[in-house]
Amino acid sequence: MAQVPTRQTDAATAADLIDRTSAQAALRESERKYRFLFESMDEAYAVVEVLKDDAGNWADFRFLEVNPAFVAHTGMPYPVGKTATEMLGSPNPRWAQLHGQALDTGKPMRVEESEGTLGRTFDLNIFSLDRERNRVAVLFTDITERKRQEEALRESEEKLRLIVESARDYAIFTTDENDVIDNWLPGAESVFGWSKAEVEGQPAAILYTEDDRANGVPVQEVETARREGKAPDVRWHVHKSGRMVFIEGQVVPLRSSEGDVRGFLKIGRDTTEGRMAEDALRTSEERFRQFAEASLDSLWIRDAETLVFEYLSPAFEQLYGVSREQVLRANDVKAWLELLHPGDRDGAVAALRELRNGVPRSHEFRVIHPDGQVRWIHNTDFPLLDDQGKVQRIAGIAHDVTERRRAVELQGTLLAELQHRVRNVLAMIRSVVRRTSSSKSDIEDFVEHFQGRIDAMARTQSLLTRTPGRGVDLEDIIRDEMVAQAAQEPKFKLSGPPVSLAPQSAEVLTLALHELATNSVKYGALGQNDGRVAIGWDVQRADGPDWIEIVWRETGIDPRNERAPGFGTDLITNRVPYELSGLGELIFDDKSLTARIGFPLQPGHGILEADPTRLMERANG
Repeated sequence: MAQVPTRQTDAATAADLIDRTSAQAALRESERKYRFLFESMDEAYAVVEVLKDDAGNWADFRFLEVNPAFVAHTGMPYPVGKTATEMLGSPNPRWAQLHGQALDTGKPMRVEESEGTLGRTFDLNIFSLDRERNRVAVLFTDITERKRQEEALRESEEKLRLIVESARDYAIFTTDENDVIDNWLPGAESVFGWSKAEVEGQPAAILYTEDDRANGVPVQEVETARREGKAPDVRWHVHKSGRMVFIEGQVVPLRSSEGDVRGFLKIGRDTTEGRMAEDALRTSEERFRQFAEASLDSLWIRDAETLVFEYLSPAFEQLYGVSREQVLRANDVKAWLELLHPGDRDGAVAALRELRNGVPRSHEFRVIHPDGQVRWIHNTDFPLLDDQGKVQRIAGIAHDVTERRRAVELQGTLLAELQHRVRNVLAMIRSVVRRTSSSKSDIEDFVEHFQGRIDAMARTQSLLTRTPGRGVDLEDIIRDEMVAQAAQEPKFKLSGPPVSLAPQSAEVLTLALHELATNSVKYGALGQNDGRVAIGWDVQRADGPDWIEIVWRETGIDPRNERAPGFGTDLITNRVPYELSGLGELIFDDKSLTARIGFPLQPGHGILEADPTRLMERANG
């Protein structure tokens, strides 16, 4: 009969088993950390309208909006527009109650809840979105598998307690001095599948793989145990069915009172699932590394207590303009804050503080690269919790949103400028209508003059958009007006340096030139065979804005064509001085007319015709 192991041997074996269990628990904690990070990046989202029954109780809800991850997490078909009852038949009544509670209290809540009809459990963040319309938003993830694993872990821990207490659930058996199985306990039958009757009297080598038997591993283990007092047995073994089981155990010699080896105690635990989990974890970690290193967004993890970085993905360098090695070498939150715009540092510190308290955050801030470039970063941050729900680490995803921010700011600037331009044009049209109607009693005459003035304004607006970034060319304004009046080159002459006018100056000057040209066709040089129009301009440099002076001179005028003062006269002599802070005068004699217009050249152009590069610079501040 085999010798029963001593009390000291049992204690040593139990202690060794507890040590290995602690190591497995640490491994599972590492696995959960990375799994939690993936789940946080793949949350499902839904907006629902919570419904009351006739008694005024929260009883159902209608799906208004879901993201693509919703279907993956729930396994439901696309639900928008339908109620939970329509989708599930008999949903968990707690859903409507929890949603209603979020509306009633106005406070966000985080809960775990199961849905029996789906056979799934969810981790939910519920918060009020629109209390007047009974709408809430729900961020959630499917934690069914995690719950299953947690349940499996609890069962495994219970098994460990039973093993320590009774050693019935371990593969425990003894062999004689020749390593032939002589005592096969129930735990061994459970692990390897062979019954007591089938295996007793068989060599223990039948439990080893063919390769291990060929390499003499069974003999080596018992000889090591005989020589050193114990031998590890951590390897793949063979189940009765032929499948592989991984055993973590050891071989201990059983000695007589005289010290002779009478046999061996073999005890081991089936850790096949753990071994496969390790392999899966290594695969998962490798996939995470590949994902993080390929992502254009920066992934980061900090220790919640010290706030030092534990991980930074390569994209950090592109976003912040400094190397990861430089940041990790300093590895101080103050050093990181120095990379941020001074105006955004307080907000970043506040976000870290909320994260340490377990509150997810989404916020934006500016970073300043060493070359002075400013970039906008959008951070999506979330806490990583340990088994007790304590924030152990904080993590996040950083995304460069500089171009989006610039586009939004530019859009606002463009809209403001467009509104300003439209108001100015409408004001000018009102003025033209009022002055034209006051001087014209005949409707056809009114229409003719009004249409000509509107056409002149339209030509100016066309020039404003034809030459983006350069204002409006003065010569183009004059030439377009002369051509519009059917004037030929021999009838007029233009001379002057290149001049670019700001929009307001161009709009006022266009109307003045239009009045001069139309009156010249009716009464002046452009309507006479021998008439000529010379238009010249010059720019005078000054300490302040430069001054431009434009001279319109008509010769060969028939003195019998008298001109009465009208809209054109008022425009040149009154509006130009008022609108442009300049001067305007008309001088008549028997055969000539001279118009003189002068005003300061204002720098800068309207946003609608500015260069796109300058627009982006202005929008970025």
